[in-house]
Amino acid sequence: MVSDVSDFLCQNDLTVDDSSFPDTDTESDNAIYYVAGYICKKFLKGHTCEQCTKALILGERELTEDHQIFTYFKAFDNNFGGLVLPKTEVFVLFKKWEQIFCKMFLSIYHKTNLSKILWHLIYKQEILKGMCNNNEKENLCKLYITMRTNWSVKFLNQCVSENNINYQKRLRVLDC
Repeated sequence: MVSDVSDFLCQNDLTVDDSSFPDTDTESDNAIYYVAGYICKKFLKGHTCEQCTKALILGERELTEDHQIFTYFKAFDNNFGGLVLPKTEVFVLFKKWEQIFCKMFLSIYHKTNLSKILWHLIYKQEILKGMCNNNEKENLCKLYITMRTNWSVKFLNQCVSENNINYQKRLRVLDC
């Protein structure tokens, strides 16, 4: 199955040149930062390693960057409610993942092995340092791919039904 994915990537010349990504605006950066915190929170719920916690989230609860504005407004108390504040390195990594996802998703969403194709495109990017092992780094990336794909599929299905487009089959949501 992996060779099928590798063959597909080679045959379709699906490579990602990150120098071609446009710079994102403040609103997009804020959304990416907030979602990165949400995914880190879900990841750390199942993996409570102190080393990974230190690698992913800020130790101090201070919001000073432009990409943290939305999170600041969502924080309704001094403890930030249940929000997780990812480190800048995590935000930068999620931003790169998001750019790759957005660039590639619409051209490959109908393919079988979608998550494996996205995995090959996204995971080869530089991954975080400081996490306890490579397996957990992979799990974080897989969680991002699964959640991001599910959100996109839900949105596409909603657009299809709202616009009365008559497809025989709706896209399936991946199992988490």
